[in-house]
Amino acid sequence: MNVEWEKLVARKSDLIEKRFFSEKFNDRALLIGALTRNAFLNDHLDCDELKNNGTQDRFHTLGDTILDFIIFDHFAQKSKESPEIRYSPEQLNKFREIYGKNEHLHTFSKNVIELQRYVIWGSDEKAKKRWVESDWILGDLFEALIGAIYIDKGLDGVNIFVGTIKFFENMDKLFSPENRTDV
Repeated sequence: MNVEWEKLVARKSDLIEKRFFSEKFNDRALLIGALTRNAFLNDHLDCDELKNNGTQDRFHTLGDTILDFIIFDHFAQKSKESPEIRYSPEQLNKFREIYGKNEHLHTFSKNVIELQRYVIWGSDEKAKKRWVESDWILGDLFEALIGAIYIDKGLDGVNIFVGTIKFFENMDKLFSPENRTDV
């Protein structure tokens, strides 16, 4: 295995694991794949480990689906815990749209968990701070991270992560009803 690849995996994994997880990933390459941008791969075409590991695209759709489930489950559990709260299917779908909206996930990822610090950017992207000019990149990366967590740690691992970052509480602060234009 390429020594530079091993160093990259260890360095980047250590940073994010220390911040968000109580234990290491079983397969750290999953974590690295979720946080690697295609532009970085293009900068390092000679790295076979990187090519074989893949990038965020491999995890994004899975993470999006898992996050939708987590959102539905969160509000279904609130209904279960408080009999006076009953959400209609339309309300549950609206919650999914609000909490899973890519622009909202981007803002959350940038301002609350600072996901941009852990992403493996292409050199041009990093120099131009692509996450500042974009309103979606970090949202996609957040979903990719959720996908990698799910593969490595299952649904329990995703729920622990969501709790650790206080996803719902922080999203409520960022996008409270009085600040929303989409409710």
